[in-house]
Amino acid sequence: MPQNFSVWRTGSGKSSYVQSIALRCRDGEILRDYVPIFVEIRHYCASVGVATLRTFIEDIFSDWDVSPQDMEDVFSTGKALFLFDGLDETPDAKRQTIQFMIQEILSDYPECRFICTSRLGALFPLRGVQKAVISPFYSNRQIPEFVHRWFAYYGNKPASGTAMLEKLYSAQYKGIRELARRPVLLNLLCLTYDHNGDFPTQRVGVFASGLSALARQSQPETNSTIANLPYFRERDIKNILARIASYYFIHLKEQILFAVRDVERIIQDYYNEVHSINPDAVDGNVILRDIEQFNGLLVRWGEMYCSFSHLTYQEYFTAEHLVRTNRFMDIFQYLSDRRWSFVIELVSELIPPQLSWDFFLGFKKTIDSYVNGDMKLVGFLKKIDRTATFVSYPNQNERPHIQVLIRAWYFASALEPPESVTTINTPTQRFDLPDLSLAPSLVENDILRGHKEIYRAYHYCTMAEQPTKFERTIQRLQEFFQLMGDIQKREVVDGWLHLVREQQAKYENNDDWWEAQRHRWQDRIAQLLSTLGLPYIHGLNQEQIKCLQTYYRITKLLSICINRSNLSIDGFDEMVDAMLRITHPLPDQGLGLSDSI
Repeated sequence: MPQNFSVWRTGSGKSSYVQSIALRCRDGEILRDYVPIFVEIRHYCASVGVATLRTFIEDIFSDWDVSPQDMEDVFSTGKALFLFDGLDETPDAKRQTIQFMIQEILSDYPECRFICTSRLGALFPLRGVQKAVISPFYSNRQIPEFVHRWFAYYGNKPASGTAMLEKLYSAQYKGIRELARRPVLLNLLCLTYDHNGDFPTQRVGVFASGLSALARQSQPETNSTIANLPYFRERDIKNILARIASYYFIHLKEQILFAVRDVERIIQDYYNEVHSINPDAVDGNVILRDIEQFNGLLVRWGEMYCSFSHLTYQEYFTAEHLVRTNRFMDIFQYLSDRRWSFVIELVSELIPPQLSWDFFLGFKKTIDSYVNGDMKLVGFLKKIDRTATFVSYPNQNERPHIQVLIRAWYFASALEPPESVTTINTPTQRFDLPDLSLAPSLVENDILRGHKEIYRAYHYCTMAEQPTKFERTIQRLQEFFQLMGDIQKREVVDGWLHLVREQQAKYENNDDWWEAQRHRWQDRIAQLLSTLGLPYIHGLNQEQIKCLQTYYRITKLLSICINRSNLSIDGFDEMVDAMLRITHPLPDQGLGLSDSI
Protein backbone atom coordinates (compact mmCIF):
# COMPACT_ATOMS: atom_id res chain seq x y z
CA MET A 1 0.00 0.00 0.00
CA PRO A 2 1.62 3.34 -1.03
CA GLN A 3 2.42 5.73 1.80
CA ASN A 4 2.76 9.50 1.61
CA PHE A 5 5.60 11.84 2.53
CA SER A 6 4.32 15.40 2.08
CA VAL A 7 6.86 18.20 1.66
CA TRP A 8 5.24 21.54 2.47
CA ARG A 9 6.28 25.09 1.72
CA THR A 10 6.95 27.43 4.63
CA GLY A 11 3.74 28.43 6.40
CA SER A 12 1.51 26.32 4.15
CA GLY A 13 -0.52 24.92 7.04
CA LYS A 14 0.88 21.38 7.21
CA SER A 15 0.16 20.87 10.92
CA SER A 16 -3.41 22.18 10.64
CA TYR A 17 -3.99 19.97 7.62
CA VAL A 18 -2.80 16.70 9.17
CA GLN A 19 -4.63 17.53 12.41
CA SER A 20 -7.82 17.97 10.39
CA ILE A 21 -7.22 14.57 8.76
CA ALA A 22 -6.84 13.01 12.20
CA LEU A 23 -10.04 14.64 13.47
CA ARG A 24 -12.07 13.75 10.38
CA CYS A 25 -10.82 10.17 10.58
CA ARG A 26 -11.78 10.05 14.28
CA ASP A 27 -15.26 11.34 13.44
CA GLY A 28 -15.73 8.77 10.67
CA GLU A 29 -15.80 11.29 7.81
CA ILE A 30 -12.80 9.68 6.07
CA LEU A 31 -11.00 6.34 6.46
CA ARG A 32 -13.65 5.31 8.94
CA ASP A 33 -12.12 1.86 9.51
CA TYR A 34 -8.81 3.36 10.67
CA VAL A 35 -7.55 4.63 14.03
CA PRO A 36 -5.74 7.98 13.63
CA ILE A 37 -2.47 8.35 15.57
CA PHE A 38 -1.20 11.94 15.37
CA VAL A 39 2.41 12.42 16.50
CA GLU A 40 3.97 15.87 16.53
CA ILE A 41 7.66 15.13 16.32
CA ARG A 42 8.81 18.07 18.43
CA HIS A 43 6.33 17.00 21.14
CA TYR A 44 7.98 13.59 21.17
CA CYS A 45 11.43 15.20 21.31
CA ALA A 46 10.34 17.29 24.31
CA SER A 47 8.98 14.31 26.21
CA VAL A 48 11.02 13.31 29.24
CA GLY A 49 11.59 9.65 30.01
CA VAL A 50 10.18 8.33 26.72
CA ALA A 51 12.78 6.02 25.23
CA THR A 52 11.46 5.41 21.71
CA LEU A 53 8.82 6.61 19.31
CA ARG A 54 7.07 3.26 19.75
CA THR A 55 6.97 3.87 23.53
CA PHE A 56 5.53 7.34 22.92
CA ILE A 57 2.73 5.83 20.81
CA GLU A 58 2.10 3.16 23.43
CA ASP A 59 1.61 5.94 25.99
CA ILE A 60 -0.99 7.53 23.69
CA PHE A 61 -2.96 4.28 23.60
CA SER A 62 -2.57 3.91 27.36
CA ASP A 63 -4.13 7.38 27.79
CA TRP A 64 -7.03 6.11 25.71
CA ASP A 65 -7.39 3.10 28.06
CA VAL A 66 -6.47 0.73 25.25
CA SER A 67 -4.54 -2.40 26.22
CA PRO A 68 -1.19 -3.24 24.58
CA GLN A 69 -2.76 -6.31 22.96
CA ASP A 70 -5.62 -4.29 21.45
CA MET A 71 -3.10 -1.73 20.16
CA GLU A 72 -1.07 -4.49 18.55
CA ASP A 73 -4.23 -5.86 16.93
CA VAL A 74 -4.90 -2.43 15.37
CA PHE A 75 -1.35 -2.34 14.00
CA SER A 76 -1.10 -5.92 12.77
CA THR A 77 -4.44 -5.76 10.93
CA GLY A 78 -3.35 -2.58 9.12
CA LYS A 79 -6.03 -0.37 10.70
CA ALA A 80 -3.75 2.40 12.00
CA LEU A 81 -3.36 5.77 10.31
CA PHE A 82 -0.01 7.15 11.48
CA LEU A 83 0.44 10.90 11.05
CA PHE A 84 4.01 12.03 11.80
CA ASP A 85 4.08 15.82 11.63
CA GLY A 86 7.14 18.06 11.32
CA LEU A 87 10.02 15.68 10.67
CA ASP A 88 12.26 18.66 9.84
CA GLU A 89 11.68 19.99 13.37
CA THR A 90 13.83 17.22 14.79
CA PRO A 91 17.02 18.30 16.61
CA ASP A 92 20.13 17.38 14.62
CA ALA A 93 21.34 14.99 17.32
CA LYS A 94 18.11 12.95 17.09
CA ARG A 95 17.44 13.11 13.34
CA GLN A 96 18.96 9.79 12.30
CA THR A 97 17.50 7.99 15.32
CA ILE A 98 13.98 9.24 14.60
CA GLN A 99 14.30 8.42 10.92
CA PHE A 100 15.32 4.87 11.88
CA MET A 101 12.39 4.51 14.30
CA ILE A 102 9.84 5.72 11.72
CA GLN A 103 11.35 3.46 9.06
CA GLU A 104 11.11 0.55 11.51
CA ILE A 105 7.38 1.17 12.09
CA LEU A 106 6.87 1.47 8.32
CA SER A 107 8.57 -1.89 7.80
CA ASP A 108 6.84 -3.69 10.69
CA TYR A 109 3.33 -2.60 9.70
CA PRO A 110 3.29 -2.12 5.91
CA GLU A 111 -0.49 -2.52 5.70
CA CYS A 112 -1.10 0.53 7.90
CA ARG A 113 -1.33 3.98 6.39
CA PHE A 114 1.28 6.65 6.97
CA ILE A 115 1.44 10.38 6.35
CA CYS A 116 4.71 12.14 7.18
CA THR A 117 5.14 15.89 6.78
CA SER A 118 8.24 18.02 6.54
CA ARG A 119 9.43 21.25 4.99
CA LEU A 120 12.66 19.51 3.95
CA GLY A 121 12.02 16.13 2.39
CA ALA A 122 15.69 15.55 1.57
CA LEU A 123 16.54 15.26 5.28
CA PHE A 124 14.38 12.15 5.68
CA PRO A 125 14.81 9.78 2.69
CA LEU A 126 12.27 7.20 3.89
CA ARG A 127 11.93 3.98 1.89
CA GLY A 128 8.57 2.84 0.57
CA VAL A 129 6.83 6.21 0.57
CA GLN A 130 5.63 8.49 -2.20
CA LYS A 131 6.82 12.09 -1.93
CA ALA A 132 4.39 14.90 -2.70
CA VAL A 133 5.16 18.63 -2.60
CA ILE A 134 2.20 20.54 -1.17
CA SER A 135 1.97 24.17 -2.23
CA PRO A 136 0.15 26.97 -0.40
CA PHE A 137 -3.34 28.27 -1.24
CA TYR A 138 -3.94 28.57 -4.98
CA SER A 139 -7.71 28.64 -5.03
CA ASN A 140 -9.57 31.93 -5.37
CA ARG A 141 -12.04 30.46 -2.88
CA GLN A 142 -9.68 29.44 -0.08
CA ILE A 143 -8.21 32.86 0.71
CA PRO A 144 -11.56 34.76 0.99
CA GLU A 145 -12.98 31.89 3.02
CA PHE A 146 -10.06 32.09 5.48
CA VAL A 147 -10.34 35.89 5.77
CA HIS A 148 -14.11 35.91 6.40
CA ARG A 149 -13.81 33.15 8.99
CA TRP A 150 -10.95 35.01 10.72
CA PHE A 151 -12.92 38.24 11.10
CA ALA A 152 -16.06 36.36 12.14
CA TYR A 153 -14.11 34.49 14.82
CA TYR A 154 -12.95 37.79 16.35
CA GLY A 155 -16.44 39.25 16.27
CA ASN A 156 -16.08 41.57 13.28
CA LYS A 157 -18.77 42.26 10.73
CA PRO A 158 -18.53 40.51 7.33
CA ALA A 159 -17.83 43.91 5.73
CA SER A 160 -14.44 43.96 7.47
CA GLY A 161 -13.26 40.88 5.62
CA THR A 162 -14.63 42.17 2.33
CA ALA A 163 -12.86 45.52 2.77
CA MET A 164 -9.59 43.78 3.57
CA LEU A 165 -9.78 41.58 0.47
CA GLU A 166 -10.56 44.56 -1.78
CA LYS A 167 -7.49 46.37 -0.47
CA LEU A 168 -5.29 43.28 -0.64
CA TYR A 169 -6.15 42.68 -4.30
CA SER A 170 -5.60 46.29 -5.33
CA ALA A 171 -2.55 47.14 -7.45
CA GLN A 172 -0.83 48.98 -4.59
CA TYR A 173 -0.36 45.79 -2.59
CA LYS A 174 0.79 43.44 -5.33
CA GLY A 175 4.14 43.01 -3.55
CA ILE A 176 2.60 41.43 -0.44
CA ARG A 177 -0.31 39.57 -2.01
CA GLU A 178 1.58 36.29 -2.25
CA LEU A 179 1.69 36.15 1.57
CA ALA A 180 -2.01 35.36 1.50
CA ARG A 181 -1.24 31.95 -0.02
CA ARG A 182 0.35 30.77 3.25
CA PRO A 183 -2.10 30.37 6.15
CA VAL A 184 0.30 31.45 8.90
CA LEU A 185 1.15 34.62 6.98
CA LEU A 186 -2.45 35.26 5.95
CA ASN A 187 -3.17 35.28 9.68
CA LEU A 188 -0.58 38.08 10.05
CA LEU A 189 -2.19 39.99 7.18
CA CYS A 190 -5.58 39.78 8.88
CA LEU A 191 -4.08 40.85 12.20
CA THR A 192 -2.27 43.77 10.58
CA TYR A 193 -5.38 45.00 8.79
CA ASP A 194 -7.51 44.55 11.90
CA HIS A 195 -5.15 46.72 13.96
CA ASN A 196 -4.19 49.32 11.34
CA GLY A 197 -6.91 49.31 8.70
CA ASP A 198 -4.15 49.10 6.08
CA PHE A 199 -1.13 47.10 4.95
CA PRO A 200 2.57 47.86 4.53
CA THR A 201 3.73 47.50 0.93
CA GLN A 202 6.59 45.07 1.73
CA ARG A 203 6.52 41.58 3.20
CA VAL A 204 8.82 42.45 6.09
CA GLY A 205 6.50 45.31 6.95
CA VAL A 206 3.66 42.81 7.36
CA PHE A 207 5.83 40.70 9.67
CA ALA A 208 6.88 43.74 11.70
CA SER A 209 3.33 45.10 11.98
CA GLY A 210 1.65 41.76 12.69
CA LEU A 211 4.20 40.62 15.25
CA SER A 212 4.14 44.02 16.91
CA ALA A 213 0.40 43.65 17.32
CA LEU A 214 0.94 40.24 18.90
CA ALA A 215 3.72 41.57 21.14
CA ARG A 216 1.50 44.38 22.37
CA GLN A 217 -0.88 41.72 23.64
CA SER A 218 1.81 40.68 26.13
CA GLN A 219 2.05 44.03 27.85
CA PRO A 220 0.99 43.44 31.47
CA GLU A 221 -2.30 44.47 32.98
CA THR A 222 -2.15 46.49 36.17
CA ASN A 223 -2.93 43.36 38.16
CA SER A 224 -0.32 41.25 36.33
CA THR A 225 2.28 39.44 38.40
CA ILE A 226 4.97 41.33 36.46
CA ALA A 227 3.32 44.74 36.38
CA ASN A 228 6.02 46.07 38.70
CA LEU A 229 8.82 45.04 36.34
CA PRO A 230 9.95 48.04 34.26
CA TYR A 231 10.78 47.81 30.57
CA PHE A 232 8.36 45.02 29.74
CA ARG A 233 6.87 46.67 26.70
CA GLU A 234 6.54 45.85 23.01
CA ARG A 235 10.15 46.68 22.19
CA ASP A 236 11.49 44.55 25.03
CA ILE A 237 9.27 41.61 24.13
CA LYS A 238 10.40 41.71 20.50
CA ASN A 239 14.06 42.05 21.52
CA ILE A 240 13.76 39.08 23.88
CA LEU A 241 12.12 36.98 21.18
CA ALA A 242 14.82 37.99 18.68
CA ARG A 243 17.54 36.92 21.10
CA ILE A 244 15.87 33.58 21.73
CA ALA A 245 15.24 32.97 18.03
CA SER A 246 18.73 33.84 16.85
CA TYR A 247 20.55 32.09 19.68
CA TYR A 248 18.97 28.75 18.88
CA PHE A 249 18.77 29.13 15.12
CA ILE A 250 22.32 30.41 14.61
CA HIS A 251 24.45 29.14 17.47
CA LEU A 252 22.70 25.83 18.01
CA LYS A 253 22.23 24.91 14.33
CA GLU A 254 18.58 25.70 13.64
CA GLN A 255 17.38 24.27 16.94
CA ILE A 256 13.67 24.91 17.35
CA LEU A 257 13.05 23.29 20.73
CA PHE A 258 14.44 25.21 23.70
CA ALA A 259 15.15 24.23 27.29
CA VAL A 260 13.05 26.49 29.52
CA ARG A 261 15.93 27.15 31.91
CA ASP A 262 18.08 28.42 29.02
CA VAL A 263 15.28 30.71 27.82
CA GLU A 264 14.89 32.11 31.33
CA ARG A 265 18.64 32.82 31.38
CA ILE A 266 18.39 34.67 28.04
CA ILE A 267 15.57 36.80 29.47
CA GLN A 268 17.58 37.61 32.60
CA ASP A 269 20.70 38.42 30.56
CA TYR A 270 18.67 40.78 28.38
CA TYR A 271 17.45 42.84 31.34
CA ASN A 272 20.91 42.87 32.86
CA GLU A 273 22.66 44.00 29.65
CA VAL A 274 20.03 46.41 28.32
CA HIS A 275 18.43 47.82 31.48
CA SER A 276 21.08 47.03 34.15
CA ILE A 277 18.60 45.04 36.23
CA ASN A 278 20.02 42.40 38.53
CA PRO A 279 19.19 38.97 37.09
CA ASP A 280 17.98 37.83 40.51
CA ALA A 281 15.26 40.49 40.31
CA VAL A 282 13.90 39.12 37.03
CA ASP A 283 11.64 36.08 37.13
CA GLY A 284 12.25 34.67 33.66
CA ASN A 285 9.71 31.91 34.19
CA VAL A 286 6.89 34.38 34.85
CA ILE A 287 7.83 36.50 31.81
CA LEU A 288 7.97 33.39 29.62
CA ARG A 289 4.54 32.27 30.79
CA ASP A 290 3.15 35.77 30.22
CA ILE A 291 4.39 35.84 26.62
CA GLU A 292 2.89 32.40 26.06
CA GLN A 293 -0.45 33.28 27.64
CA PHE A 294 -1.09 36.61 25.95
CA ASN A 295 0.27 36.35 22.41
CA GLY A 296 1.08 32.68 21.80
CA LEU A 297 4.38 33.43 20.04
CA LEU A 298 6.08 31.02 22.42
CA VAL A 299 4.48 27.77 23.55
CA ARG A 300 5.43 25.28 26.27
CA TRP A 301 6.10 21.61 25.66
CA GLY A 302 5.78 20.21 29.13
CA GLU A 303 7.72 21.80 31.96
CA MET A 304 11.17 21.54 30.42
CA TYR A 305 10.86 22.80 26.84
CA CYS A 306 9.30 25.55 24.78
CA SER A 307 9.40 26.75 21.17
CA PHE A 308 7.98 29.37 18.88
CA SER A 309 4.40 28.56 17.99
CA HIS A 310 5.43 28.55 14.34
CA LEU A 311 8.89 28.18 12.84
CA THR A 312 8.16 31.16 10.55
CA TYR A 313 8.15 33.47 13.58
CA GLN A 314 11.54 32.18 14.71
CA GLU A 315 12.90 32.69 11.21
CA TYR A 316 11.68 36.30 11.08
CA PHE A 317 13.08 37.21 14.48
CA THR A 318 16.41 35.58 13.53
CA ALA A 319 16.61 37.65 10.33
CA GLU A 320 15.63 40.83 12.14
CA HIS A 321 18.29 40.24 14.80
CA LEU A 322 21.01 39.64 12.19
CA VAL A 323 20.23 42.90 10.41
CA ARG A 324 19.75 44.96 13.58
CA THR A 325 23.11 43.77 14.97
CA ASN A 326 24.83 44.32 11.59
CA ARG A 327 25.72 40.64 11.24
CA PHE A 328 23.73 39.95 8.08
CA MET A 329 26.85 38.96 6.12
CA ASP A 330 26.99 35.85 8.34
CA ILE A 331 24.25 34.27 6.24
CA PHE A 332 26.67 33.64 3.36
CA GLN A 333 27.96 30.51 5.12
CA TYR A 334 24.43 29.08 5.04
CA LEU A 335 23.45 29.70 1.40
CA SER A 336 23.38 26.00 0.52
CA ASP A 337 21.45 25.00 3.65
CA ARG A 338 17.77 24.76 2.70
CA ARG A 339 16.73 25.38 6.31
CA TRP A 340 18.12 28.90 6.01
CA SER A 341 16.39 29.86 2.77
CA PHE A 342 13.48 31.79 4.30
CA VAL A 343 15.76 33.58 6.78
CA ILE A 344 18.00 34.63 3.89
CA GLU A 345 15.00 35.96 1.96
CA LEU A 346 13.91 38.01 4.96
CA VAL A 347 17.43 39.36 5.56
CA SER A 348 17.53 40.50 1.93
CA GLU A 349 14.33 42.49 2.46
CA LEU A 350 15.40 44.02 5.76
CA ILE A 351 18.78 45.35 4.63
CA PRO A 352 18.60 49.13 3.96
CA PRO A 353 19.11 50.36 0.37
CA GLN A 354 22.57 51.83 0.99
CA LEU A 355 23.90 48.41 2.06
CA SER A 356 22.11 46.24 -0.49
CA TRP A 357 24.66 46.39 -3.30
CA ASP A 358 27.63 45.34 -1.14
CA PHE A 359 25.49 42.61 0.41
CA PHE A 360 24.56 41.11 -2.96
CA LEU A 361 28.11 41.38 -4.24
CA GLY A 362 29.14 39.21 -1.29
CA PHE A 363 26.20 36.90 -2.02
CA LYS A 364 27.31 36.41 -5.64
CA LYS A 365 30.96 35.98 -4.67
CA THR A 366 29.96 33.21 -2.26
CA ILE A 367 27.91 31.47 -4.97
CA ASP A 368 30.93 31.51 -7.31
CA SER A 369 33.08 30.02 -4.55
CA TYR A 370 31.09 26.78 -4.83
CA VAL A 371 32.69 26.06 -8.22
CA ASN A 372 35.86 28.16 -8.15
CA GLY A 373 38.95 26.01 -8.02
CA ASP A 374 37.44 23.12 -9.99
CA MET A 375 38.69 23.52 -13.54
CA LYS A 376 36.00 21.28 -15.03
CA LEU A 377 33.13 23.16 -13.38
CA VAL A 378 34.56 26.54 -14.34
CA GLY A 379 34.93 25.25 -17.91
CA PHE A 380 31.31 24.06 -17.87
CA LEU A 381 30.06 27.51 -16.84
CA LYS A 382 32.24 29.31 -19.39
CA LYS A 383 30.84 27.11 -22.16
CA ILE A 384 27.32 27.97 -20.99
CA ASP A 385 28.10 31.69 -21.06
CA ARG A 386 29.73 31.56 -24.47
CA THR A 387 26.97 29.43 -26.01
CA ALA A 388 24.18 31.57 -24.54
CA THR A 389 25.84 34.74 -25.86
CA PHE A 390 25.85 33.29 -29.38
CA VAL A 391 22.33 31.83 -29.29
CA SER A 392 20.74 34.94 -27.71
CA TYR A 393 22.35 37.45 -30.11
CA PRO A 394 19.46 37.60 -32.66
CA ASN A 395 16.86 37.95 -29.86
CA GLN A 396 18.58 40.31 -27.41
CA ASN A 397 16.11 43.14 -27.93
CA GLU A 398 12.98 40.98 -27.79
CA ARG A 399 13.00 40.03 -24.11
CA PRO A 400 14.77 41.42 -21.00
CA HIS A 401 17.62 39.25 -19.71
CA ILE A 402 17.11 36.69 -22.47
CA GLN A 403 20.76 35.65 -22.22
CA VAL A 404 20.31 34.62 -18.58
CA LEU A 405 17.27 32.50 -19.46
CA ILE A 406 19.27 30.78 -22.21
CA ARG A 407 22.10 30.11 -19.75
CA ALA A 408 19.50 28.48 -17.52
CA TRP A 409 18.25 26.48 -20.51
CA TYR A 410 21.70 24.99 -21.20
CA PHE A 411 22.46 24.48 -17.52
CA ALA A 412 19.26 22.48 -17.01
CA SER A 413 19.49 20.55 -20.29
CA ALA A 414 23.04 19.44 -19.54
CA LEU A 415 22.06 18.15 -16.08
CA GLU A 416 18.79 16.36 -16.83
CA PRO A 417 16.61 15.40 -19.81
CA PRO A 418 14.95 18.54 -21.21
CA GLU A 419 11.21 18.05 -21.21
CA SER A 420 8.52 20.58 -22.08
CA VAL A 421 6.13 21.85 -19.42
CA THR A 422 2.80 23.01 -20.84
CA THR A 423 1.53 24.96 -17.81
CA ILE A 424 3.78 27.60 -16.28
CA ASN A 425 2.69 30.26 -13.82
CA THR A 426 3.01 33.82 -15.08
CA PRO A 427 6.04 35.47 -13.42
CA THR A 428 5.11 38.13 -10.86
CA GLN A 429 8.63 39.47 -10.38
CA ARG A 430 10.85 41.71 -12.48
CA PHE A 431 13.01 38.67 -13.25
CA ASP A 432 12.53 35.17 -11.92
CA LEU A 433 15.19 32.55 -12.57
CA PRO A 434 13.15 29.41 -13.30
CA ASP A 435 13.38 26.20 -11.35
CA LEU A 436 15.83 23.81 -12.97
CA SER A 437 13.04 21.56 -14.27
CA LEU A 438 11.21 24.49 -15.91
CA ALA A 439 14.18 26.23 -17.53
CA PRO A 440 14.02 24.32 -20.88
CA SER A 441 10.40 25.43 -21.35
CA LEU A 442 10.84 29.21 -21.03
CA VAL A 443 12.82 29.99 -24.19
CA GLU A 444 12.75 28.45 -27.64
CA ASN A 445 14.13 28.94 -31.13
CA ASP A 446 15.34 26.71 -33.96
CA ILE A 447 18.82 26.27 -32.50
CA LEU A 448 17.51 25.40 -29.03
CA ARG A 449 15.04 22.90 -30.49
CA GLY A 450 17.90 21.11 -32.22
CA HIS A 451 20.19 21.22 -29.21
CA LYS A 452 17.35 19.85 -27.08
CA GLU A 453 17.39 16.68 -29.22
CA ILE A 454 21.14 16.27 -28.67
CA TYR A 455 20.74 16.55 -24.91
CA ARG A 456 17.79 14.16 -24.96
CA ALA A 457 19.84 11.61 -26.87
CA TYR A 458 22.64 11.95 -24.32
CA HIS A 459 20.37 11.45 -21.32
CA TYR A 460 18.43 8.58 -22.94
CA CYS A 461 21.73 6.70 -22.98
CA THR A 462 21.61 6.61 -19.17
CA MET A 463 18.18 4.92 -19.23
CA ALA A 464 17.88 1.20 -19.83
CA GLU A 465 14.32 1.41 -21.17
CA GLN A 466 14.68 4.09 -23.88
CA PRO A 467 16.02 2.52 -27.14
CA THR A 468 13.03 3.61 -29.23
CA LYS A 469 13.12 7.19 -27.99
CA PHE A 470 16.85 7.31 -28.71
CA GLU A 471 16.36 6.27 -32.33
CA ARG A 472 13.58 8.83 -32.87
CA THR A 473 15.77 11.54 -31.39
CA ILE A 474 18.61 10.70 -33.79
CA GLN A 475 16.14 10.93 -36.68
CA ARG A 476 15.08 14.41 -35.53
CA LEU A 477 18.75 15.41 -35.39
CA GLN A 478 18.94 14.63 -39.12
CA GLU A 479 16.21 17.18 -39.72
CA PHE A 480 17.89 19.77 -37.47
CA PHE A 481 21.26 19.68 -39.19
CA GLN A 482 19.51 19.75 -42.56
CA LEU A 483 17.59 22.87 -41.45
CA MET A 484 20.84 24.50 -40.25
CA GLY A 485 22.53 23.71 -43.55
CA ASP A 486 25.27 21.75 -41.76
CA ILE A 487 25.83 19.00 -44.31
CA GLN A 488 28.85 17.56 -42.49
CA LYS A 489 26.94 16.98 -39.26
CA ARG A 490 23.96 15.66 -41.25
CA GLU A 491 26.23 13.05 -42.81
CA VAL A 492 27.57 12.08 -39.37
CA VAL A 493 24.03 11.47 -38.10
CA ASP A 494 23.16 9.53 -41.27
CA GLY A 495 26.11 7.30 -40.46
CA TRP A 496 24.85 6.87 -36.91
CA LEU A 497 21.46 5.63 -38.10
CA HIS A 498 23.15 3.18 -40.45
CA LEU A 499 25.35 1.96 -37.56
CA VAL A 500 22.30 1.53 -35.31
CA ARG A 501 20.67 -0.82 -37.83
CA GLU A 502 23.90 -2.78 -38.29
CA GLN A 503 24.27 -3.22 -34.53
CA GLN A 504 20.64 -4.21 -33.99
CA ALA A 505 20.93 -6.97 -36.57
CA LYS A 506 23.52 -8.67 -34.35
CA TYR A 507 21.19 -8.96 -31.32
CA GLU A 508 18.02 -10.92 -30.68
CA ASN A 509 16.04 -7.78 -29.82
CA ASN A 510 16.44 -4.05 -29.41
CA ASP A 511 16.56 -4.26 -25.63
CA ASP A 512 19.65 -6.47 -25.74
CA TRP A 513 21.27 -4.16 -28.30
CA TRP A 514 20.54 -1.11 -26.18
CA GLU A 515 21.90 -2.62 -22.98
CA ALA A 516 25.12 -3.60 -24.73
CA GLN A 517 25.69 -0.42 -26.74
CA ARG A 518 24.05 2.55 -24.98
CA HIS A 519 27.16 3.61 -23.06
CA ARG A 520 29.19 3.72 -26.29
CA TRP A 521 26.44 5.83 -27.85
CA GLN A 522 26.64 8.21 -24.92
CA ASP A 523 30.34 8.66 -25.65
CA ARG A 524 29.50 9.52 -29.28
CA ILE A 525 26.84 12.07 -28.23
CA ALA A 526 29.25 13.63 -25.73
CA GLN A 527 31.82 14.00 -28.52
CA LEU A 528 29.21 15.76 -30.67
CA LEU A 529 28.41 18.15 -27.81
CA SER A 530 32.12 18.86 -27.43
CA THR A 531 32.54 19.46 -31.17
CA LEU A 532 29.67 21.97 -31.10
CA GLY A 533 31.16 23.71 -28.04
CA LEU A 534 28.10 22.92 -25.91
CA PRO A 535 28.28 22.33 -22.14
CA TYR A 536 27.90 18.74 -20.96
CA ILE A 537 28.47 16.67 -17.84
CA HIS A 538 30.19 13.68 -19.43
CA GLY A 539 33.28 12.96 -17.35
CA LEU A 540 32.04 14.70 -14.23
CA ASN A 541 31.67 12.67 -11.05
CA GLN A 542 28.58 12.68 -8.84
CA GLU A 543 30.10 15.15 -6.40
CA GLN A 544 30.75 17.63 -9.21
CA ILE A 545 27.22 17.21 -10.58
CA LYS A 546 25.82 17.76 -7.09
CA CYS A 547 27.95 20.89 -6.84
CA LEU A 548 26.44 22.24 -10.08
CA GLN A 549 22.94 21.52 -8.81
CA THR A 550 23.73 23.45 -5.63
CA TYR A 551 25.20 26.31 -7.67
CA TYR A 552 21.96 26.61 -9.64
CA ARG A 553 19.75 26.29 -6.56
CA ILE A 554 21.46 29.09 -4.64
CA THR A 555 21.50 31.24 -7.78
CA LYS A 556 17.73 30.72 -7.81
CA LEU A 557 17.72 31.89 -4.18
CA LEU A 558 19.66 34.99 -5.24
CA SER A 559 16.97 35.66 -7.85
CA ILE A 560 14.25 35.47 -5.20
CA CYS A 561 16.19 37.70 -2.82
CA ILE A 562 16.95 40.54 -5.23
CA ASN A 563 13.25 40.69 -6.13
CA ARG A 564 12.51 41.24 -2.43
CA SER A 565 15.34 43.67 -1.86
CA ASN A 566 15.87 47.43 -1.92
CA LEU A 567 18.39 47.26 -4.78
CA SER A 568 18.34 50.08 -7.29
CA ILE A 569 17.07 49.28 -10.79
CA ASP A 570 20.59 49.44 -12.22
CA GLY A 571 21.93 47.24 -9.44
CA PHE A 572 19.12 44.76 -9.98
CA ASP A 573 19.77 44.51 -13.72
CA GLU A 574 23.51 44.07 -13.20
CA MET A 575 22.97 41.32 -10.64
CA VAL A 576 20.54 39.47 -12.95
CA ASP A 577 22.97 39.65 -15.87
CA ALA A 578 25.67 38.08 -13.68
CA MET A 579 23.61 34.96 -12.91
CA LEU A 580 24.98 31.55 -13.94
CA ARG A 581 28.34 32.96 -14.95
CA ILE A 582 31.47 33.35 -12.83
CA THR A 583 32.03 37.00 -12.01
CA HIS A 584 34.52 36.42 -9.17
CA PRO A 585 37.11 33.97 -10.57
CA LEU A 586 40.17 32.90 -8.63
CA PRO A 587 43.42 34.63 -9.71
CA ASP A 588 44.54 31.63 -11.79
CA GLN A 589 41.20 31.32 -13.58
CA GLY A 590 41.69 34.06 -16.10
CA LEU A 591 40.69 34.29 -19.76
CA GLY A 592 43.38 31.82 -20.78
CA LEU A 593 41.78 28.97 -18.83
CA SER A 594 41.20 25.82 -20.86
CA ASP A 595 37.53 24.99 -21.23
CA SER A 596 38.18 21.29 -21.55
CA ILE A 597 36.07 19.10 -19.30
